[in-house]
Amino acid sequence: GLRYASEAGYDPHALGSFFKELLADQRINSAGVPAYMLTHPLTEDRVANVATAITSQHLKTPAGRPASGTEFPEAQAVARAIAEPADVVIGRYRRMADEKPEDAERQLLLGRVYQTVGQLEAARAALERCRALGGLDGRVERPLGTVYVALKKPAEAREALGHYLAKHPEDGWSHLQLGKALADAGDDGGALKEFQRAISCDPELDEAQRLAGVALGRRGDEAEGFYRLAVASRLRGELEQALSHFQRTKPLLDPASPRRQEVDQAIAELLPLVHERERERLERRRGPRRGVALGGLRP
Repeated sequence: GLRYASEAGYDPHALGSFFKELLADQRINSAGVPAYMLTHPLTEDRVANVATAITSQHLKTPAGRPASGTEFPEAQAVARAIAEPADVVIGRYRRMADEKPEDAERQLLLGRVYQTVGQLEAARAALERCRALGGLDGRVERPLGTVYVALKKPAEAREALGHYLAKHPEDGWSHLQLGKALADAGDDGGALKEFQRAISCDPELDEAQRLAGVALGRRGDEAEGFYRLAVASRLRGELEQALSHFQRTKPLLDPASPRRQEVDQAIAELLPLVHERERERLERRRGPRRGVALGGLRP
């Protein structure tokens, strides 16, 4: 089967990883696996034979297929923590970490699960354990710094996020978190710079846009402040608020400036959408028309 998968263009290593995941699920929640797997259960020997078969048959990842990224298990852990009951997911990753307590990645995954479900102190402990075990070449600093921000530990957050950004200066999310840490420490100027860097890296970060707008307003730059608040509201789908902020931005701008043209266009696009929403709200308040409610008038 592995050979056929490889010849068909599939990655045999990915199939092996799938079997490992299925084996773990089979052990943890046997009621949730397909009926076929109950009559033909996976075993550790069968899974181990996958790696042996790949080596003995000289099977390789087909050309053009991307290699599995190191971040995939982390993304998978976060997705499970979002979609599944917290106690089930925590139990699964807690057992994995306990099986190999010196495995840095398992501590990272456990920490990310705790972080996602909001158990921040437990997340901090697991992520700090990961750091003590080597930190996975600095990968742990990003989530650990974010946890420190949430726990209002700005000094620790600055250290962790600073280390991460030294290697990944293009990561907008980390700049945003560092900005929050600086704001908590009272460094408003430094915070604004980080929010602006976050926007430069990723203009879709609505929280960076919002916090930059607030910081700019406090500094007296109303035009840029209202503009950033407008963009943040638009990114969040808060169209009425976005329109209001754009309308407050407009008179503060030079009529000949590119920013004024951008704001004019945004207002022109938002007005009909906001009016349509208002119309729909009014109709909902009035309720269905009598003929509709009664299924139409009969002759």
